[in-house]
Amino acid sequence: MSRSPGRVPRGSSPGPMRRPALLAAAFASVPLLVAGSAHADASSWAFLGGGASNIESADRPATMFGTMQLDVGVGTTPDAPLIFGGLFRLAPVFGEGSDLGLLARVATHGFQAGGFGVAADVGGYARWWGTDSRGFQGGLTLGAPFGLTLGAVATVGTNDAMGYGGTLGIDLLRLTVYRQSTLDYWPNPAPAQKVTAGLGALRF
Repeated sequence: MSRSPGRVPRGSSPGPMRRPALLAAAFASVPLLVAGSAHADASSWAFLGGGASNIESADRPATMFGTMQLDVGVGTTPDAPLIFGGLFRLAPVFGEGSDLGLLARVATHGFQAGGFGVAADVGGYARWWGTDSRGFQGGLTLGAPFGLTLGAVATVGTNDAMGYGGTLGIDLLRLTVYRQSTLDYWPNPAPAQKVTAGLGALRF
């Protein structure tokens, strides 16, 4: 059987899931390299996690999918009570494709300091797999010591697209350069913000 003209041979290039993941990994390396030496006036986030999402659209009933989430972003000074910034989000949906998001974030000091805290994210997303969709995305992210991060997200978009889901993972920068929690057991030799004595993980 002859091969159709213009068809790319199997294995000749990264698949649709692999390309965005490689792109996100490259973005994630930037704040990791910068924040370690900056003692920054800026905050940074580099989150990697997994979970599940329930997604529906005009031509597909509500279906539960396994998902990943990769966030990379920067914000205002980590020493403030509230931190404002922005995120680039890549959300691969297993077996389908990837959603891209651009969001604004507001986070508490405790969240950024690697302890207990909360962040709220609002913005937009774009989807090119299944039924194309563009729309609103919002979420709430809870932070705990050791970079642990639990998030909930919801989307509403064109072509009657709706979805909601959750993720659990680790923010690598909250775990390392921004961490002010558990310092009695695990010192942070080069924190990227002022250490708030006596508060540690308890400051929200």
